[in-house]
Amino acid sequence: MAKTKSEVIAEAATILTARHPNKEDPLKRRETLKASFSWLCRELSEDQPEASAEKIVGYVKGILAQKRRLR
Repeated sequence: MAKTKSEVIAEAATILTARHPNKEDPLKRRETLKASFSWLCRELSEDQPEASAEKIVGYVKGILAQKRRLR
């Protein structure tokens, strides 16, 4: 069954927050979730799933690169 745009965005934002480098500060993680959700809502298109998927992948890669740099 296909997911709605809001379901995909909520899932992506939750994953991004779970992988956020700052595990010690819940407020910072909450702010990251809000920013991620806002960005994904604004940037993703309903009618261009491939382009939207590329944007999510790029964003996740950026988060993971930041996490590696902080190690």
